[in-house]
Amino acid sequence: MSDLCVYECDVDPSDPLHGSMNCSWTGQGTRQCLPFCDEGYAFDSELFLDNIVCGPDTGFEWNIRNNQNPNVQRSSSPKETL
Repeated sequence: MSDLCVYECDVDPSDPLHGSMNCSWTGQGTRQCLPFCDEGYAFDSELFLDNIVCGPDTGFEWNIRNNQNPNVQRSSSPKETL
């Protein structure tokens, strides 16, 4: 564990397997991330696909962080499409 203090919204969620995250500041200290799949892959769930945020409305924690997801991992990974 590090003794370095960081502003959580500056540390983007991890890229999904076979994909990437496109994150940007939207204003008033809010950061929004949109996940994308590599060509040939698609997400197996629509959960959070357009609403991964961190800022004042989420207590400056990523909204996908919870006791079951302490490392802010997406709830689903891209699956290969045919």
